[in-house]
Amino acid sequence: MRAGGMLLAVLVCGVASGQPRVSRRSVSHSGLYRVQLVEEAEGRCRLEVESDSGLRWALPRCVGMVDDAFFVSRDGERVWVVHTLPRKVPGKAKREWVGRRAVKVPAWVDVVVVEKFDRRGTRLDARRLSALMSTAGYEKVRELSHHFHWLAGVGGVPGKAPHLDAAGRVELVTVEGKTVVLPLE
Repeated sequence: MRAGGMLLAVLVCGVASGQPRVSRRSVSHSGLYRVQLVEEAEGRCRLEVESDSGLRWALPRCVGMVDDAFFVSRDGERVWVVHTLPRKVPGKAKREWVGRRAVKVPAWVDVVVVEKFDRRGTRLDARRLSALMSTAGYEKVRELSHHFHWLAGVGGVPGKAPHLDAAGRVELVTVEGKTVVLPLE
């Protein structure tokens, strides 16, 4: 069994055996809040924001997967979800002209790859891959059978992983090397 298949088997067995899976915990720029996603069972999740005094709020909804990156605002009220391994959507590729060259544009460029939510679960912002990358950059996206890698520093792609910058904004780098900054406030 390949390493990727073995990891998937371990993850599936963890959920199937009743053990919740938990995302990597992220701390706000202020240092007062922490965010994580808890997957209790397949399709049943809870987004949690905690402070030193305990649970501040929880959203009983799957707004992402445990492998995604989550970032909480300084005041603990908003969360960016960075979908690190988005699922491809079915559809045919189309062609776009970049200069004098025709470039294949896959259907998955319209997939939402980052979303911002408030504590009530209202989606405040969302960005599709097509808004974060250039058409020429699509060729650098690593396609898997059902998903794709679009971020540097994630899933074995070299580079800096998504993180909070010095100003408390979410900073990520696409596989084409373009830096994207997302405000949390």
